[in-house]
Amino acid sequence: MNTNTKGLLKSLLLVGAFILMSVLPANALILQWNLTYYSGDHGVIVGDGSQTVLDGNDGTPVGVTADADYFFYRWSDGITDNPRTDLAVTEDITVTAEYLLLAPTSVYVDDDYFDGGANDGHIWGYDAFDNIPDGVSSVAENGTVYVAAGAYEYTSEIGISTPGVTVTGPTPVDMEALPAVKNYDCGRVFNITANEVSIIGLKLEQTDDMYNYCYNSPVVRVGLVTDTTIESNEIAGGYVGIANYYEGGDSIISNNIIHDNDQYGIVIWQGAHSISGNEISNNSWGIGMACGPDGCGSNYNLSGTTISNNNIYGHSQGGIQYSAGDQAATVTIGPNNDIHDQLDNIAILTNANNLSITGNKIHDSINITTGLHIENNEGIVNAKNNWWGSDSGPNISGVWAGSGDTITPPDADTSVFYRPFCTVEDCSEASTLEIDPTALEDNFTSGTFAIVGDDYTNTSQIMVTEELTIAVTDGDGTSKVILPSGTIITKIGGGNIDGSLLEASELDEATVTGLASGDVVYGALNWGIPSLGLEFSTPITISIYVGTDLYNQTLAIKRSTDGVTWTSTGIVAPAECVVDIDGMCTFQATKASSYVGYDEYEMEETQHGNTGSISLTYNNPTPTGDGETSQTVGMGQSVSVGTLSTEGLNLFTYVDSVAHFKALHSSTYTYGEHTMTITGLDMAQQIVSFKIESDPQYFSLTLGNETQVDLDGDNIKDIKVKFSALSVNRIEMTLKSLLTKTGTVNGDTTTPTQTKLCAYTFTRDLSAGMSGADVKELQKCLNSIGYTLAASGAASPGWETSFFGSLTKAGITRFQQANGLTVNGMLDAATRAKLNGPSVAPTTPTGKYMFTRNLYLGMSGDDIKELQKLLNNKGYQVASVGAGSPGNETMFYGYATRAAVMKFQSANGISPVGYVGALTRASLNK
Repeated sequence: MNTNTKGLLKSLLLVGAFILMSVLPANALILQWNLTYYSGDHGVIVGDGSQTVLDGNDGTPVGVTADADYFFYRWSDGITDNPRTDLAVTEDITVTAEYLLLAPTSVYVDDDYFDGGANDGHIWGYDAFDNIPDGVSSVAENGTVYVAAGAYEYTSEIGISTPGVTVTGPTPVDMEALPAVKNYDCGRVFNITANEVSIIGLKLEQTDDMYNYCYNSPVVRVGLVTDTTIESNEIAGGYVGIANYYEGGDSIISNNIIHDNDQYGIVIWQGAHSISGNEISNNSWGIGMACGPDGCGSNYNLSGTTISNNNIYGHSQGGIQYSAGDQAATVTIGPNNDIHDQLDNIAILTNANNLSITGNKIHDSINITTGLHIENNEGIVNAKNNWWGSDSGPNISGVWAGSGDTITPPDADTSVFYRPFCTVEDCSEASTLEIDPTALEDNFTSGTFAIVGDDYTNTSQIMVTEELTIAVTDGDGTSKVILPSGTIITKIGGGNIDGSLLEASELDEATVTGLASGDVVYGALNWGIPSLGLEFSTPITISIYVGTDLYNQTLAIKRSTDGVTWTSTGIVAPAECVVDIDGMCTFQATKASSYVGYDEYEMEETQHGNTGSISLTYNNPTPTGDGETSQTVGMGQSVSVGTLSTEGLNLFTYVDSVAHFKALHSSTYTYGEHTMTITGLDMAQQIVSFKIESDPQYFSLTLGNETQVDLDGDNIKDIKVKFSALSVNRIEMTLKSLLTKTGTVNGDTTTPTQTKLCAYTFTRDLSAGMSGADVKELQKCLNSIGYTLAASGAASPGWETSFFGSLTKAGITRFQQANGLTVNGMLDAATRAKLNGPSVAPTTPTGKYMFTRNLYLGMSGDDIKELQKLLNNKGYQVASVGAGSPGNETMFYGYATRAAVMKFQSANGISPVGYVGALTRASLNK
């Protein structure tokens, strides 16, 4: 080949190579590939996570090790091999490992799920199952098993041994379409052996394979656990519907339909249970309290248990059977249970001190013997304020001839407090009692008079449990003493009294001495205990017959403890009456003595002998403070008392009365409007508690002491307040401005007079279950500084007890919240120091309300009112009008509150069960 030919061939080869390179893909020239493996969250790479291989070659093995509590699920390209080896690689590969929790916090059960199905996006065998037992065994502690509508049938029980598990049907719950869960081998449906388990929104039945009820064992058994919630289920077919046996405790059983169980709908033996909102019917017994198919026990601790808002009816034996014995703290049946149409509506088989049956409808018992059947009880059964099926009340042989259900037996060993009873079905009206004054002592055995202790002839206080009218008839007319329900009677100066000596009788006007010459007595009445002065926590009403010829005349009122020395102290202002057309002179009094009417005259009260009397004379109180003008605010009234000046104002007021005033502000030297409310009064210790609405600010003063108040938050005191005088339950306060209009500040503006917050000095820690004189002093202190433990009854102002129960714990908790203390419901060292210290600091919360306890249907309390307020403010309206609506919030947790809570829970990622638990409280407290 010549040189020219070689050159031509070389050129052609170069052109061909250029053409070939132009038409081939760019990557045809790449001879190696990159393999990148990422561990992702919750694991680490094992092997070479960054490799380079030649085209068509294999990579080396690469795997991951998962962190604790996780397992490897798959790689991001869907491959599940671990380790993986990529073979014959022809491209770059980049993947990330993916993981799942070892136990999912949410599991989904649907009888239509299957391996290979879509399963609503859940993972079959991990968080998606077609049966409940697998779901329960797979879910994590405190997790939730969501059960879809469908039919679930098993031949063995579903055991729940993981703490905190919730098994729930669809929410909101539709009681007409619950997922049906059956044990058709006549066994338990659920056996709960872990704490804090919840069963919600399921239809639970014990049947045989022909779907007949078995009555063989409990449908739901609760073992040695606490804090179980069983809510919004239908439960039938066992020998017990829900069995919380000897070792269990503290359960919530609410809004269930429990029917057709052979022995009991619900059995409880130990713990503080809440049973509310259930419909319990057609069992042998509705609820057994320390009673079950094996018999009834005694002396089981059910303290704190409440049974409320249930419909209990149609049982072959009875509604509620009680055999738990005396209790350390109250067990309450009520309010708002409807217990009817069975042999015995309620049966008590043992001692039942501290069992309260109140606010219920108990009616139409089939066995004529009993709406309330009592055996072997040597204590007192509190069965007040119930509707017995008739406006005439219950029938008690030889005691009370009402036409409602019968209470039996009223024998010498059994005392039943049944008055007042409800006279209308909704219990909006209670019975009143008009008695002959010679029968006063009988009211201690009927429950109309309740006492402190167990001896009414030696007691420190007597409480009137229903409105009581004592009719005193003379030859011309009938005078009356009317004692409101809740009135507490105590001896002036303290000490015990003999209640059997109470008397009401006519006082002969001609025998009245000690009045001014020329005074004419038109009517007179004895009421009280001879030789003693008594006082009342609320004013009583007295009507003295003075004759129709005095119609429309004004008479003055006075009283005496000896019929000789007279005073208007203890007569509600203006201490006078206008005689009505029936000849009655009607007035109110806060002290008991003899009462008469005559012309104006006044003497100071002294203690002598005899019953007590009242005369009719005008008493215009004389100020003892150093103010220049005087104003009076009547009991329970709200009155404007004008503008404060440096001359001062003597203010006569009562507990719960409100005085509106204007005062200069040091920050602007303009007048601001404020109110002063007396929130508490300790007569024995002479301590008054009050608040001034500018933060608000709370104070306590002992008699004769004073404090100074900053109204506008600039740390300069604007007014001075002095506790000037005390007369029965009327308080004289002196209010003065520390500022003049020209800008002058008068007096000490930095340090107010400091008085002890509590008169008593606490020296030991106190907690629930303890008792002693210092517990009573603690209750007195809390009641006096604005943390009222109860509106009436035990622990209420003037009715304090020596037992540290749930009311005392709640009051301490509110005090600790308000004062930045550790919230534990105990009187610990820090709380004692605060209560033993000065009273100038505010003692109630000025910031956000904090919820500290679980709340649920049927409960009541101040925190429920705060819950309704919060829900309304955040757009989860409890009601649009009426009770629960904005501005009309109530203290009762009803269905409207529950519905609003469910809306809040749904919006905040919480299972909408309508129960305010720890998660919901945390969200509310944010």
